[in-house]
Amino acid sequence: MKFVTATALVSLLSACGGASTGLDIPTFANALAVASASGGALERIDDLAPSARDQVLTSGSAEYTGTIFIGPEVDTPEVVGGMAIEVDFANNANINGGAGSFFDAAGSAIDGTMVLSNAGIARGDTENRLTGDLQGRLSDVTVGDSEEDVTYDLALGGLFLGTNADAITGGVTGTADIAGSGATSDRVGTFVLERD
Repeated sequence: MKFVTATALVSLLSACGGASTGLDIPTFANALAVASASGGALERIDDLAPSARDQVLTSGSAEYTGTIFIGPEVDTPEVVGGMAIEVDFANNANINGGAGSFFDAAGSAIDGTMVLSNAGIARGDTENRLTGDLQGRLSDVTVGDSEEDVTYDLALGGLFLGTNADAITGGVTGTADIAGSGATSDRVGTFVLERD
């Protein structure tokens, strides 16, 4: 279940810097640390099967943390960072979280966060999915030859994995509005989260 490819990880090896967020989101020293964390998580969850209905609780809560990659193509991340989601299994209205501690393709630390909203669990007999919207504005993102403020508007879909809903992994799809250019372009991404 390898959603982040080796090509995407290798492209981040020269990154540096740091970022802070106001959310309870993992922070990283540089983009290499994001890539390393993502690769380690993918190895740990590789053998996990999709969670069946009775393996995703209907009571209690859990926090999931991990990484997210977003770009014009899955193999060409524009920004990478940390992600955290708190899931209330009994009440979809209490699922919240977001993403932050971002770095761009040039390895520069990026200010800004993305917030999860409209989240819920779509339950099924053999698959249980997390859905929601992920939105936010990031500053001074390297886009082509310039640094721009970019507003991301993404739909999120993730699959619960493991006998105790041990992980969530999936993707995002949507748009990026580049400030000052009047241009909106498509964006896709992947994320991997493990239960704390």
